[in-house]
Amino acid sequence: MWNPKASSLYWILKKQREMGLIKLVFQKKNERNKKVYEITDKGKETLRRMIKSQKKIRMAYENFLKLSSEHIFPFDSEDLEYFDNILNYQIFSDIIKSEKDNSEATYKKKIHLLNLQKENIMIVRDRLNNYIEKIDEITQKFKQESMNLN
Repeated sequence: MWNPKASSLYWILKKQREMGLIKLVFQKKNERNKKVYEITDKGKETLRRMIKSQKKIRMAYENFLKLSSEHIFPFDSEDLEYFDNILNYQIFSDIIKSEKDNSEATYKKKIHLLNLQKENIMIVRDRLNNYIEKIDEITQKFKQESMNLN
């Protein structure tokens, strides 16, 4: 599970505000102004599209894993957890491109976000490659067995 530092979280909130996905409102609480973030209509639409896209991709990935594992090897639900950590490409791209500040700290945050994205994609890639290798091994085994029948 992703546990961001406060500085990363505020940076993300800033980017989402710049993109018009959320807005900052102030609420009175005990005679003090409290910052509260609300999702905008654009943010709701973006979230709706992101969820729809992620569900389609996740369903295809889950079906692949279940189909592959049903008769070949055990299904690992941890695979889906890594997959769920991959940001929707369009949202990810918008966050990276939206930065107008060219400070060293901003670049460090971008690099950190890119490295997190890369790490999750590599985990999913490696797991898929393992499944492909197992499928190839079993295919070879079946070919051998079928040749022995003749």
